[in-house]
Parts: sequence; structure tokens; C-alpha cells
Amino acid sequence: MPAPKSYTGEDMVEIYAHGGDYVLGRILETICRQGARPARPGEFTERAFLNGKLDLFQAGSVADLIRARSEKELQGALEQLKGEPSRLLDNVGKELVRLLAGLEAGIDFSDYEEVGLRKDEVTGEIKKILNQVRRLERRSEKAEKIRDGLNVVLVGKPNVGKSSLLNLLLGEERAIVSSHPGTTRDTIEEVIEFNGLALRLIDTAGITDPRGEIEEEGIKRSIDKIKRAALALVIMDKGTEIGEDDYRVLKLLKSRPVLILINKSDLPSRLSLEKAGRYLDRKKIIEISATKNWGIGELKKEIGRILGEIETGDSGAPVFLGPSMRVMLREIRLAVERALDSSENGLSSEFIALDLREALSRVRGLTGEEYGEEILKEIFSSFCVGK
Repeated sequence: MPAPKSYTGEDMVEIYAHGGDYVLGRILETICRQGARPARPGEFTERAFLNGKLDLFQAGSVADLIRARSEKELQGALEQLKGEPSRLLDNVGKELVRLLAGLEAGIDFSDYEEVGLRKDEVTGEIKKILNQVRRLERRSEKAEKIRDGLNVVLVGKPNVGKSSLLNLLLGEERAIVSSHPGTTRDTIEEVIEFNGLALRLIDTAGITDPRGEIEEEGIKRSIDKIKRAALALVIMDKGTEIGEDDYRVLKLLKSRPVLILINKSDLPSRLSLEKAGRYLDRKKIIEISATKNWGIGELKKEIGRILGEIETGDSGAPVFLGPSMRVMLREIRLAVERALDSSENGLSSEFIALDLREALSRVRGLTGEEYGEEILKEIFSSFCVGK
């Protein structure tokens, strides 16, 4: 594959061979004896970036493409590989250059009123740039939700059927199911694909008065997971009266996205929700039976509806960034916000230009026009071998 049309932009050779791992291993040994070496993690994509075949956004999306665990993560990585987020950030850079040119012309020729930009023009242009940067940040936050998986916690007092429901949603016996309360002492987490999203199902320890240090620690971990969850499935037992443990759970989740599941709906009802009415205001209640698979279709439909509302916070495709790149995007936003504040408060053009130059420098670092070794290491060390 002659340069420059290869993946890396360099002359390349690919060898295709029949056989299993042993034969391929012998071929690799033979090649290495002639002076070759195994590629470092991400080295082919790093060379493609250094040779101008990909920018940093696209290079990072190659790793996300390989690691994708859901349809939405796959499609997001493909869109980023096509270069759409890069074009948006490149446009931000061009707008910053144009605005800086106007500001600096006004600084250099301050005696001439017709040169430079009016104050209201400067403020309006900064606001446009800031909106574009904020949109990219929202899309980055959306990508993090997709990449990490949206957390859905199963919450309730001991022995209401949380583990049975987890196994049912997973389609396998992952959690131990027992008639004895308090079987789950720690959180159990599994990731499934649901409506194209990676969904992290978390079975929590029953919320109750702890009967020892181990159970107390399990409940602490459960509460931490509950506070950070995108959705909580609160499970109650139709065959038992509502009690203090149920109230503890409902108080924890009063202001959270919640589905109330009345489990064991095949049993005679002893559960009255009237006393808990103030905690259940406008919350959806679904009757299910985890052992008989009743009501699960309605439950899945409702989970999809709620998570769809959470996930579609921004209409654009997700933008996958590593930690350093997210920090740089945040620094761009902060610098533009400072410039806007200076402009709205009537400060001189020198102050405004100072922050806009900082934003432009960060933009160039994020696109790869001006990059440091640390950001390259972060992106390419996350790859599997080669690639």
C-alpha cells in the first residue's frame, strides 16, 4: 500500500495468511528477525494523525469504535470518525481568528473610528462562539453517558424480589435468589444493551436497619449508587404491608426519576399505598411478577421512554473525548465566558482579546494543530495493541 493513500500515510505492507495462532506466530517471529517490531498500542493511528490523515477527534474515535458496546456508541464513534465534530471546532477557531483580527485592528488604529468592531458587535460574536462551545460540551456529556452506560438501580427493602428482577432483565441467573432476607450484601452490576444504549443494571443491598458492619457497608454503597443513578426501580412486595423500610427508600428517591414496581402481583394484596401518597406524586406504578414474568413488557417500555428523555438532551451526535480533551474544552468555554464578561462590562479590547487568544490556543490544542506529548499519550495508550 504505497503512501500517501494508506491508513498511516506511509508505505505499508499487509500480510494475509492461512492457519491458526501458531502459524501466524511463526510468521511474526520471522518478520521480527528481519528487523521489524510489534507496534505500540495505537501506533498506526498515531502515525496517521502525525501524517495528517486524521485529527485528534478522529483518532480518538477509532478507539471508541473498537470498544463500542452498544449501537448508539458505535454510531457516535462513526460520526466522529467522519469529522463532523472537528468541523464544528474548526469553525469555532475560524470565528475566534476573525474576531481577534477585528479587535486587534481596533487596538492598533484606535484613533480611527471606522476601523475595528463596535462594542455590540463584539458581544454578539462572542455569544455565538460561546453557544457553539457549550453545545460541544453538552454533546461530550452525552457521550460520557453513552460510553459509561446509564445507571439503573434496583432498590427496595430486603426480600422484595430485586435479585429475581435483575436475573429476569439480564436473561441469566446472575444474582443469588433466596427466600431469606438480606441475601445481597453488596451491589451487583451488569451491563446490557437496551434500545441501542448501554444500560448498567445495579442490584443493591436491601435498605433497612443494618444488623452488622458488613450489611451497614452494603447499604452505604447502595445509597451512593442510588444518588448517582439515571433511574431507580423501586420494588415493593404486594403480599406485605408498607413499612419503615419502604419509607426509607421512598424518602431517598423523592426527587429522582423513579418507577414504582409492585412485585409478586400474583399474591393476595396486603399493600396499601395511601399512606405513602406524598412520596408517590406523579410517579408511574406498574404491577409485575418477577417469577411469572408478568408486566415485564410494560416495564421495559416505560424504562425506554424515561431513558430516552434523559439521553436525548442534545440533538447532535455524541462527541467522545478523553479526560484531557474534556478539560481543554472546558478551558475554551471558560476563556470565552471571561471574554464575554469583559465585553458586557465595557472593559477595553485588550482584556477581551487576551481571553480570546487563550481560547484559540486551546482550540488548536484540541484539534491537534498545537499538541503536547501528554495528550497524545492519553489518546493512543488506551488502544489495544497496534491499531
